[in-house]
Order: sequence, then C-alpha cells, then structure tokens
Amino acid sequence: MRDTKITVKVTPWNLKLLNTQLSDCCIKRDAFIENLIEIETPKLALEMAGKRQSTAAKRYISGELKRKGPKVVNMKISQSTAQQLNEVVSQCNMVRD
Repeated sequence: MRDTKITVKVTPWNLKLLNTQLSDCCIKRDAFIENLIEIETPKLALEMAGKRQSTAAKRYISGELKRKGPKVVNMKISQSTAQQLNEVVSQCNMVRD
C-alpha cells in the first residue's frame, strides 16, 4: 500500500478538538482519518448517486469555510483511499474540505 499526502482545510476549533480527543485516546490522527474516509466514502457515494451540487452551492460552502479562517493540514493516507474520495468529490462537485 503506497501512501500519499492530502491537504485539507479545517476550522481551528474543530482541529483542536479532534487533536485533543485523539491524543487523549492515544490514536494517531492520520490513521483515524484514513479509516474514517475508507468507511464513509462508499456511503457518501450511495447517498449522492445521481446528485450533483451546483456551482453556486459549492462556492457558498467554500466561502463559509474560508470565512471561518481554516487551517491547512496535511495528512498521509493510502493512494487508494485518496483516489476513492477524489472520485466521489469530483462526481458530485463537492467541496472536499
């Protein structure tokens, strides 16, 4: 399994909360996020089948995230997991972050 890095934007308070909770449980963040993406991506694909966000909706969501002052975070996940996520995001015209 080959790994790749992905970049995500996360609101500072969400990132702090996530890091605190994972640290308290002695769980590695990247491994947890990869497992979460692996489990949720097929479910997201099923829920979004045949649906596509409008450009206006994508722009609105992106703008709201930007307004909250996101932090850019790099995470290492497997290439196959990243590819699955990117395919669903592309098909549905979603904001990945």
